[in-house]
Amino acid sequence: MLLCIVLAPTICCYQGVSAIEISSVIQSICNSTNNTLIIIYTISKPPAYIVKALHRGFSLYLEANLSLCVIDLDKLEKSIGVDLRHNIRVFPAVGLLIIDTSEINKTRLKQIKQVSLEYGDLLVLKEPIPLLFGCRIYIDSMYTYVEPSLSDAIVVGNPNARIKVFIYEDLYCPFCAKLYRDVISKLVDATNTGVIAFVHKNFIVHPNVVPLHEYLEAMYMECHDPKKVFNIVMKLYIDYANSGTPPSEDKVKNLIKHELGKLPDLSKYLNEVRSIIQNETREAMSYGMCGTPGILVWDSEKGVGLIFSGYVPLSKFINIVKQFTGIDLSVYTTGSPASTVHSSSTTASVSPVTSGSLPSIPLIVWIFIAIVVAASIAIVVAYLKKRMR
Repeated sequence: MLLCIVLAPTICCYQGVSAIEISSVIQSICNSTNNTLIIIYTISKPPAYIVKALHRGFSLYLEANLSLCVIDLDKLEKSIGVDLRHNIRVFPAVGLLIIDTSEINKTRLKQIKQVSLEYGDLLVLKEPIPLLFGCRIYIDSMYTYVEPSLSDAIVVGNPNARIKVFIYEDLYCPFCAKLYRDVISKLVDATNTGVIAFVHKNFIVHPNVVPLHEYLEAMYMECHDPKKVFNIVMKLYIDYANSGTPPSEDKVKNLIKHELGKLPDLSKYLNEVRSIIQNETREAMSYGMCGTPGILVWDSEKGVGLIFSGYVPLSKFINIVKQFTGIDLSVYTTGSPASTVHSSSTTASVSPVTSGSLPSIPLIVWIFIAIVVAASIAIVVAYLKKRMR
């Protein structure tokens, strides 16, 4: 999550725009004369319950009666003349316009400033929203203008494909297994068209799975053939989804031996392999992913990515990609109709692209959510502060 705090009246400039100008422009956009919580979104507004939870949480945390302003990223960037989309990793983002510091908890404001990036008087908190709140707040549609790294990644298909689907996964994850069996396996032929590519990324959730990922990464370094690695990953996940039994280290080793004729010397690659796994796991978290599978659909033509987490059936996945990119992947699907078994009750709407308000929720629930949010802010800010020392 990000936290933008515009503090007047310093004269520091960023990209030729003074902090005073930024502050006055935001006041004008929000029609606000007091301290204001700002939610910055792109493509689609966050659900109403997220907005309400953040508003109540920050008001409690800062002990202030904050006004609320929801701003489209395009409008904000054009108004203040600052490029936010390539400096803030994940949207929606949250900001604060502080006009009167006498009506706010200065100690907590100082804590927020200490864990924020600074652009003149514009401070940006380093964590995405879900991680800031210990994943207690889930947003089903997040967006990024920062493409994930392809360095050392296992890419199946053309790395320059219009659509790249980054899959942050853990071999012990049962929902990753279902995703591969029901969705990825049905779209794999599309990677031969140049329209789409699948990018395997490590996201370790179960510590005991690390040796399995290490051997697969070592295999890739040995053969430099992403399809061979992908075929093994596919088989492991499909067997897991069908049997309910996660893959063992011996099974991974045997499949690699069968594919390569030998088992790679893991010690030869160990340091590099561990670095890749750690970096990709951190990368997943930097995009606000709290669990596996984490999915980032990157549209190279538009220069933007859609982030969501969890298993979705084939029909819903196709709808998500079509609404986001305009490309219909259904023409590339292969295999039996098994992929549609789970779709009847779950594809009525495509929430990662068409997020809206949730049904009415009792006031006591809002109060509980607000307290949790406020407590989470305090805990995470303290943690980030300690980590920076």
